[in-house]
Amino acid sequence: MTAYPTVFSPIALGRATAKNRLMMAAMGRNYAKDDGLIAPR
Repeated sequence: MTAYPTVFSPIALGRATAKNRLMMAAMGRNYAKDDGLIAPR
């Protein structure tokens, strides 16, 4: 048994569903501008 048993299970986010619960913020992938807003890629 793991400490996080649901980490690889789907999660509903509004009308969308993510395959698992592992996510990375846009700022962590350099998809954000200097003011912190998300930039189009």
